[in-house]
Amino acid sequence: MKKSNEETVNRERIKIECRYGNHFSYFVDANGLLKGEWGGFQELSDKGPNGETLFEIFYNRFSRHIPINEFGYFYNKFSCKKYDGVLKLDDDLYLCEKNERFGLIDENNKTILHVCYNHISYVDRIKKLFIVSTETGKFLFSSKIESFTITKDVDFHFIQEPKILSEVYDELYASHYESLVFKEDGVYGLINEDGEVVLKPQPEYEWRPNYNRDSMNQLYVCFQNTLCGIKVIGEKLYGKIPSNEFDLCFKVGGTSAFTHYYITKKGSKYGLLNWKFECVTEPKYDEIIPYKGKYWVEVHRNAYTNVKGEYVDVIFVICREKNTFSLFNLQNCNCIIDKCEKIKYVMSEDQYMYIEFLKGGILSYVSISGNVIHTDEYDNVTKTRYHYLVSKNGKIGALNGEGVSIAPCIYDKIVSSRNGELIGTLDGKEKVLNPIPKIEEDDDYEYERATYGKYAGSYAQDDAGYSDDDIDTIFEGDPSAYWNID
Repeated sequence: MKKSNEETVNRERIKIECRYGNHFSYFVDANGLLKGEWGGFQELSDKGPNGETLFEIFYNRFSRHIPINEFGYFYNKFSCKKYDGVLKLDDDLYLCEKNERFGLIDENNKTILHVCYNHISYVDRIKKLFIVSTETGKFLFSSKIESFTITKDVDFHFIQEPKILSEVYDELYASHYESLVFKEDGVYGLINEDGEVVLKPQPEYEWRPNYNRDSMNQLYVCFQNTLCGIKVIGEKLYGKIPSNEFDLCFKVGGTSAFTHYYITKKGSKYGLLNWKFECVTEPKYDEIIPYKGKYWVEVHRNAYTNVKGEYVDVIFVICREKNTFSLFNLQNCNCIIDKCEKIKYVMSEDQYMYIEFLKGGILSYVSISGNVIHTDEYDNVTKTRYHYLVSKNGKIGALNGEGVSIAPCIYDKIVSSRNGELIGTLDGKEKVLNPIPKIEEDDDYEYERATYGKYAGSYAQDDAGYSDDDIDTIFEGDPSAYWNID
């Protein structure tokens, strides 16, 4: 009889034993009080408040060790007959599992969220926000209990109970800057931590978890094969723009303050903001056409100090309205040229951007500094590597890369040397129009300036800029051999 009583008592205690599967081992309760297979087990040296033996088992699902006493009470509080597993989240909050369904309870075993959900995961531990998964979707839940009393003439006591904060969405993902991405009917949007919609779902929005973590974007727009970020800070886009000011607003370019801008959209029309959030143009264009590199959109900036000591800062962006085009400098919000029939970006050999455009059937240019070179002011304009050669009344002059005149149209001929100097010929005499400072040479070294008359009229000399000596040496005196260069 005594033995039978002992057996009964022992069966009321958990009895952890090791089992072996295919290439791994696990632990189970041989008495069947504690359900499931556990990844680890050890007896603790400490005893419970009533002298009971304490163990630690490894909760595989959450990769955490949790305590349980010999009678099957997790944390000496919650019976394994009621719950298959309990995980402490905070001093007064526990996640509980039963039959692979989850809920939340407090330290007094009071139900906060019934044990019926597919999954529960933290969004913010301090604010006690959770994403809860159901059979039909996911919602935002707050387990935080706030209570305070205001005393002034009349006592007022307020208690905020745990509550569901949002609708049930198809998907819900934790994001950055106190916002969450939701998906509804295949379209993404953004809610804040109160469950309020901050960005309405848009077909253009995409969600890419952990894409470019440094930028902390919450959503993206795929614009011309380039992912452009969307960020909400304090319920304002990028911390500056009211989220309802535009139907769409996304950032183009990098993280540097000077090398990005924003494309805005209202209805079907597009506009631009520069990196300082200054309005370059309201949404009125049918298309924004940024500079595109080999694979994706790039923000190319011409920034330098010119020979006059003036600072030049230009980012070109082209906009289309119906069948005409406009060009803006985003750095100063100026419209440089509009109502063009055609326009395109051109990258010079020295990696500065200039523009070619057709207006009134005439091909013209916008220089690297944003100056417009109107070819109707000249009989002809020819773009060379660094300059513009212009002609008027049969005479030739030159503009520098900024479109500023460095030689009036008085010369019979102007050729460009390989080092960027222009050689003008007037009445048979040659003159360097833009002398480039020479590196000091040894006193014994005699410098002989290159000549450009022997092969005048050839492409190699007049356009490519090779001197007489270059053609004699490189092409063995045959300027037509220029075309055989690989």
